[in-house]
Amino acid sequence: MRPNEMEILRLLGIAYGVSGQTGKAIEILEKAIQIDPNNASLLYNLGAAHGQLGNTEKAQNYINRAKAIDPSIGG
Repeated sequence: MRPNEMEILRLLGIAYGVSGQTGKAIEILEKAIQIDPNNASLLYNLGAAHGQLGNTEKAQNYINRAKAIDPSIGG
């Protein structure tokens, strides 16, 4: 595996989130954000993961950052 490739980390983070391992999803997505801090999709997915854990303030912060970059994200 290429541990520092953003797209692999993004997909792995989503896979962890879908499988119910939200804490691991956040850990992986945060690594991806370090590589590409202005990626709206990453920011949105990280916000969604924090929302699943009830971290509403962090969730909203990440989602707002994502929407500032790409207003169409998240429907």
